[in-house]
Amino acid sequence: MAQERGVRSALGLLATEEEVALVRRTGLNVRQGLTDQLPVPDASASVVVCNSVLLVVPRENIPASLREMYRVARPGARIFVGEIPFVERQAPPQFNSRREALAHLYRKNGLRTWFGMLRRMAWSEITGKPVVIEAGTAISFFAMPEEFIALARDAGLQIVRYWQSDYPNTRNNYLFRKSN
Repeated sequence: MAQERGVRSALGLLATEEEVALVRRTGLNVRQGLTDQLPVPDASASVVVCNSVLLVVPRENIPASLREMYRVARPGARIFVGEIPFVERQAPPQFNSRREALAHLYRKNGLRTWFGMLRRMAWSEITGKPVVIEAGTAISFFAMPEEFIALARDAGLQIVRYWQSDYPNTRNNYLFRKSN
């Protein structure tokens, strides 16, 4: 997306080396990194995008993750943090087959979620590793806007605005700035 918009350089971060190896084959610039230990130099990013990531980060790592975003951002940088749930996540439904699970995901969450799970299932077949390491309910982060904004302020970020996601409508998107 960044390349299509004419950005000079962009870096993607993925949680595992296996994911990095797969994505690098497409020619994209990616590295392995976790949100609370970004492999990026201080004040090197004019824009930071963290979309649909923090919801799987353990609550105790959220402050460090926000501090890392602050650290890598240049003064005046925009920091977009998307899809932060504001309601507690329910236990996922159980399915009898992969086909049933994929059909449910497509109907409930659309093509992006369906494709993400299909990718995980294919990776599981190739590597023999489980599709889902953790169910997500034990480590899923959620916060009301006031709480999340306070966490971001404690990390040095200034709120510009926040808004509710269209889908799913149980999540908020946030735009912050790093002060000059």
